[in-house]
Amino acid sequence: MDDSENENDIERTRFQSRYEAMHRTQREIGSRVGRNQTTVMRICDRWMQEGTMDRRGRSHSPQGTPSVEDRQIVRMTVTHRTVTSRTVAQHI
Repeated sequence: MDDSENENDIERTRFQSRYEAMHRTQREIGSRVGRNQTTVMRICDRWMQEGTMDRRGRSHSPQGTPSVEDRQIVRMTVTHRTVTSRTVAQHI
C-alpha cells in the first residue's frame, strides 16, 4: 500500500467516525447546509466507499455541486455541529 492509499484510508476512517458520531440523518445535514438529501447521500456514500468525493472518471453529466463545494460542505457539517446553511453558503 502506498502513502496516498494509506492517507485515504486514514481520512476515510476519520470521516466515518465523525459522521457516525454526529447521529444526524442525511436529511438533517442537507437541510442545514442548503442541499437536498440526495446530494448529501451521494457525497457521503462516495466518501465512505471510495475515500474520495472526486467525480473524475464518471461517464454521466456533472452534478449540481462541484467537488470542491462537496468537500467543504462535508467538512463544515462534520466539524461544526451547529453550522447553518447560511453559514455554509457564505464560506463556499
